[in-house]
Amino acid sequence: MGEKEEERIPLRAGAGRAALIAAAVVLLAGGFFAGRRAGTEEIDRAIRRAEEGIRTRYEADVKERDRRIAEIGERLRLSEERYRSIAGRIRSREKEAATIKKPEGKSEIRARLESLGYRPVD
Repeated sequence: MGEKEEERIPLRAGAGRAALIAAAVVLLAGGFFAGRRAGTEEIDRAIRRAEEGIRTRYEADVKERDRRIAEIGERLRLSEERYRSIAGRIRSREKEAATIKKPEGKSEIRARLESLGYRPVD
């Protein structure tokens, strides 16, 4: 019987060690996850606040850029309209210039100068 008791003692010591190790692992894991969860919630809240701030600034920037794009588009439209008007006047003047004939005499030269507001000298 004495030998059997000696065999049991190391078995109990090994079981106790295993139980202590298991308890330590459970406590460490529980502490890690419990601490992690509490910190994670704070981090999540901070991230959400930062994300909301970033989103707000981004949306404001997008609105400002859209406003500037619309303003530039309006200026471009007005500029193109003005260009078409000027180009049309130039084309009509070119057509008029193509129909002008050389004056045939001094009296016609004088009449043309007078129609332009110049008084010819005799």
